[in-house]
Amino acid sequence: LSDPDFRQPQVVAPFGWTFPNSDAIDIRRPTRIASALYGSSSLPFEGEILRQLLVLPSGRYIFRFDGELGENTGWNLRCTSTGRTLMDNNVSFSKEILVPSEGCTGQWLTLESRALGVVKLKLRSVQLVPN
Repeated sequence: LSDPDFRQPQVVAPFGWTFPNSDAIDIRRPTRIASALYGSSSLPFEGEILRQLLVLPSGRYIFRFDGELGENTGWNLRCTSTGRTLMDNNVSFSKEILVPSEGCTGQWLTLESRALGVVKLKLRSVQLVPN
């Protein structure tokens, strides 16, 4: 996982964080003053908030994040080639994941707003570590 604390804008997509190209949602990276990534929308928003391409070897992992997500906002991990969902997590701050040995050489990690609504989020860090 690249840029786990959102402080390295020089890590470019797709292996760095990609933010939506939308005026409907405002994403602000951490600064020397603010220690977290903040996201908000003044109008109802549904869709992708953050995305990063991963190339995880098969095996077991633990996904963790430190922060606060609004209602109907959650993390997903999907195989790039098949779209198979490896994680659909909108409740827990820690989740076990199994990356299969076949058909999943790349993965998209996304944070999504799953229902039309106002987005409010605060993220300090994201981790994906072998288990």
